[in-house]
Amino acid sequence: MQEQKKITAQEALRILEDSLSYFTPEARKPSTAPVYEDLPVAA
Repeated sequence: MQEQKKITAQEALRILEDSLSYFTPEARKPSTAPVYEDLPVAA
C-alpha cells in the first residue's frame, strides 16, 4: 500500500467537492417530446 500524505482540511474538502461534482449528473433540459396521457400501461 502507498503511504498516505498529509493534506490540509481545505484541500481535502476541495477534493471531495471535485469528486462529488464529477458524479453529480448535470441538470437535464425539460423534454420537448409530447406527453401521452391515454396510453395503456404495459403490465
